[in-house]
Amino acid sequence: MAEIPSGTITFMFTDLEDSTKLWENHPATMQSALARHDEIFSHAIRDHAGEIVKTTGDGFHAAFDSPANALTAAIAAQTTLAAETWDRIEALRVRIGIHTGEAVYRSGDYYGTTLNRAARLMSIGHGGQVLLSAATYQLVVDTVGPEMRIKDLGLHALKGLQRDEHVYQVSLPGLPDEFPPLRSVADRPHNLPLQMTPFFGRERELERLQDLLQRPAVRVVTLLGPGGTGKTRLSIELAGSLLETFADGVFFIPLAAISDPDLVPSAIAQTIGVREGGGLPPIDNLKAYLKEKQILFVLDNLEQVIDCAAQVAGLLQAAPGLKIAATSRVPLRISGEQEFPVSPLPVPVGPGGPDDLLGFESVRLFVSAVQAADPEFVVTAENAAVIADICRRLDGLPLALEIAAARSKLLPLPEILKRVKESLKVLSRRDRDLPARQQTLQAAIDWSYDLLEPEDRIVFARLGAFVGSFTLTAAEKICDPDGNIDILDSIEVLLDNSLVRRSAQEVEETRFEMLLTIRDFALEKLAESGELDQTRGVHANFFARTSEMLMYRLFSTGATAALYDLELDYGNYRAALDWGLEAPGRLAVSAQIINNINWFWFRHGRFQEGRAWSEKVLAKTTTGDISVVRGFALTTSALMAMWEADLHTALGYMEEGLEIFQFLEITEGIANASLGAGVVLINQGRDAEAQTHLENVVRLMDEIQFPYFKAIAMVHLANAALGLGKSEEARGWLDQAESIAAQEGDSWLKAFATNNKGEVARVEGDYGRAQAYYEETERLFQDADARGDQARLVHTYGYLEQHAGNLDRAERLFRESLDQFIALGNKRGIAECMAGLAGVAARRGEPGWAAPLLAAAGRLLTSFGAAWWPADRVEFDRNMALLAEKIDDPKQLQTLLDQGSSFSLERALAYAQAGPEQA
Repeated sequence: MAEIPSGTITFMFTDLEDSTKLWENHPATMQSALARHDEIFSHAIRDHAGEIVKTTGDGFHAAFDSPANALTAAIAAQTTLAAETWDRIEALRVRIGIHTGEAVYRSGDYYGTTLNRAARLMSIGHGGQVLLSAATYQLVVDTVGPEMRIKDLGLHALKGLQRDEHVYQVSLPGLPDEFPPLRSVADRPHNLPLQMTPFFGRERELERLQDLLQRPAVRVVTLLGPGGTGKTRLSIELAGSLLETFADGVFFIPLAAISDPDLVPSAIAQTIGVREGGGLPPIDNLKAYLKEKQILFVLDNLEQVIDCAAQVAGLLQAAPGLKIAATSRVPLRISGEQEFPVSPLPVPVGPGGPDDLLGFESVRLFVSAVQAADPEFVVTAENAAVIADICRRLDGLPLALEIAAARSKLLPLPEILKRVKESLKVLSRRDRDLPARQQTLQAAIDWSYDLLEPEDRIVFARLGAFVGSFTLTAAEKICDPDGNIDILDSIEVLLDNSLVRRSAQEVEETRFEMLLTIRDFALEKLAESGELDQTRGVHANFFARTSEMLMYRLFSTGATAALYDLELDYGNYRAALDWGLEAPGRLAVSAQIINNINWFWFRHGRFQEGRAWSEKVLAKTTTGDISVVRGFALTTSALMAMWEADLHTALGYMEEGLEIFQFLEITEGIANASLGAGVVLINQGRDAEAQTHLENVVRLMDEIQFPYFKAIAMVHLANAALGLGKSEEARGWLDQAESIAAQEGDSWLKAFATNNKGEVARVEGDYGRAQAYYEETERLFQDADARGDQARLVHTYGYLEQHAGNLDRAERLFRESLDQFIALGNKRGIAECMAGLAGVAARRGEPGWAAPLLAAAGRLLTSFGAAWWPADRVEFDRNMALLAEKIDDPKQLQTLLDQGSSFSLERALAYAQAGPEQA
């Protein structure tokens, strides 16, 4: 070839399958066979305008300007191989992978992520296969002849790469067409964020980090360094490279939006799908869930919540298979931690030509960032020295390099270098106490900020009020309350200058975000302007108003979408709550938010955090204060206490809140507090008292026209009626609730009514009808993503299997549900499952083991002031009667029951999990 392919290139990687075995079995023949193999591929590549980059023992790495040429070369080689006769060897089978993308050529070799993907693609194939990436497929699909077929093999994970690849197989007549499944990475669960830019270098760091995390004695690797060194990006790349290593997945847990160390366990739990509830703290739920897991957490931006170290250490102690990669400016200083300083990217130390410069990762990053704005940009002899100087001046800090490169749209490189030098001089005079690298990064942000137009500077500073990502709509309301600035234009400018980024979250409305380091700078500018508190106030009031709109969506067919929207902005809601708690005159903002999002806390299982926020608001009020703020604080705190199984506190709060709303004559408040009081009373088994509250709720919900809550009240009225032995009355309430739920169209509300129809049928002993109701409920709960409710259904199915005589199946279901309730921290659910296991054991002829467990279940329930739900009460009473039949001696039975009644929760769980054989 006259020229080395450059720019967008198609790479072909080949590999001879089972070559080691072939050499062992046919040592004399393989030398000539491999020579013929090399000849076939050399001719095929060069005959189709390809360039052999290198050979790899028994494979080739080739580059092509044209993807069509790469494909025809691969087909030619496979066709010739298939027609060849090999002396004493049945066949040589070669796998081929072809991928198209950008790459950099220097010093006789190519570099870049495109090569990694091409090589990984080849590695998942089988001898005789030709595999194409999606990028190559799109370029050749319209050019192939009628004799060639291309089969879609679907998405496959590639080792060490975060993005899955859509793989295609080329098939020709006369060549093998059927192959075993591709050898792609097992489908490990993960939430690693999609990266919008290439990852450069760091090969040695990655290898070192991989080695450290796989050492038994190392439990935590903390990537240390100032902002802008690329710690987060390196940690994500590390996690992606270890997907195969951790059977239960790898999870990225961003902590930038959290300032309270006590919320770290909740953040972890939410990320991996472990809910709070039932009275167990989130940290205990996590310990129980993680106990047997092989899992990796990436805790990002840990420095601002570094006091969570003791909780992190507790998790590691409870879960031997847990490993952690943390990014921080300071270490955790716990046992098993390995500190790993992350240095900036290597920079050129002196002058050099283009090929020499591209050997430095800092230069490659800078050039790639410039090419994002100007695809035609290349390193030349004329600009090499300036590029090298920019990279040196910015100490190879990735964030600083990206910010500088973004300015290339407006400024020539010499002007960028001049600005960098000037800013560094100014900053070094102004902030002599800052570390050198922090000065460098500050300088890069500073001069980029200084080049903004005045309006864009205002928007940049005000955007610092957001915590996490934000929408254009929110930015317009908060950064331009008077309507004088074109926010869209300003954000476009900030995007162009790498001061704002598009969020990688998959949402209908584009979201934007600031890196934490840049947000800190924006807040400094906002404080300097004197607008910090004012802007935070505009931000808090905006999200208070938004929470009210979301509240109504949470009780509608749009509930799932509303929950997701609230989750996306949850960092902003936390910031708004903080602002409202800082001064007495602002407390109404926080009170409004906690009242509006308490259903979000329930559906997402964030009871501990919800209770913490609501009780902070409550603490700012005084006993005897007759105000809406205190009313909201009391009723929200009551709901959280109830969901945490603190029923005595819940009822006291709810009754005081009800008195406040009655005095203020606020109908909606009276209705909500009456509903809450009724539900707490049902939890306590006080069904007749509950009915009075709930019947009032039904009347009031008609008055305020809120049918969703009317249906909820009716379902609870059915619970109360069933508890009082009135099955027909219960069915009547549920029919009405089901009718409203059908009109509302919300899956959770439909499931709530349908599930309780199953409960009525179970109390009546009609297990076939109950089964049908529960199966419909399960489908609806799945639609609503109601994981906690699904756990209870599993336990209910256990009873149905028990009544059908399928005791092994019943036990498996009770144990499965028990594990889920332990993870959810739900004490009621734990008691229900223990009672179910006791019933199975009694029917198997193991009453001596069953009796203590049944008593422990009853004792656990009463320990937090609760009573059995009606259907479970029937099962409990039936099991107690069965034990009396199986154990003839009343004294012996009482001794066993007393034994179980003395169990702590931990002892009862250990007893239940051990089973009769080990007890």
